[in-house]
Amino acid sequence: MKLAWRYRPIMRARVHGVIAENRYPDLGVVRLRGQRQVDRRLDGPLARNLR
Repeated sequence: MKLAWRYRPIMRARVHGVIAENRYPDLGVVRLRGQRQVDRRLDGPLARNLR
């Protein structure tokens, strides 16, 4: 778990960089703030793509 917190600022900067570059204009970015939101997202719109 410590590793995830260690790299969080690096990954955040990367994501912001990709968004700013706008090389992928059709790319959708979803910010999930917790396991509950992740679970809901996976059970909802992504569920059919994961099966």
